[in-house]
Amino acid sequence: MGKSSFGITLAALVSTGRLPGAWDGTPRNVLYVAIEDSWAHTLVPRLMAAEANLCRIGRFEVVSDSDAVATLSLPHDNDLFEAAITEHEVALVVLDRSCRL
Repeated sequence: MGKSSFGITLAALVSTGRLPGAWDGTPRNVLYVAIEDSWAHTLVPRLMAAEANLCRIGRFEVVSDSDAVATLSLPHDNDLFEAAITEHEVALVVLDRSCRL
């Protein structure tokens, strides 16, 4: 359906300042949350192909008390999520996951 491709393209445009509109010419930070795709093997190569500024794209992971990486759970993790957005001055959040009906 192209949802992930759209998210990658939009992240690349925002991170490089190529998105037309009020922020055109101003690179901004992006927070990318991918539940199912590998960051290193899938997302980074796709972001590179889209000419994203990888220095401006962060990934959001939740770390549990036992230092294990856990899946983002909304609304449970809303406070953590909001704090990360504010701290890093994020202009775009991409929530990339497949839809299951």
